[in-house]
Amino acid sequence: MVSQGLQQEISNLLKAGVAPEAQAMKGIGYKELLPVLAGSAADMQQAIAKIQQNSRHFAKRQLTWYRRMPYIHWYQPELYRNTGKLADNLLWDVQRWMRRN
Repeated sequence: MVSQGLQQEISNLLKAGVAPEAQAMKGIGYKELLPVLAGSAADMQQAIAKIQQNSRHFAKRQLTWYRRMPYIHWYQPELYRNTGKLADNLLWDVQRWMRRN
């Protein structure tokens, strides 16, 4: 996120009038970099480490949440790498779902 221009994006939002307290600034990456950009936290590396940690925690919460949904079918594309069957399996599952609903 940082290497893709997150810092500039946040600066542009602030310049455009988005308040630091706005909901849009509470997402992962934004909330960690805001103090650095405001000058109240000088260590960019610590902010980046916090973004990475918060991203991992968020991903773990998502997986926990999704595992409780038995209707979700997980695909592992790496298992289909040289078979060309991933699209066939996806189509079959969609057709099966449509017949049931």
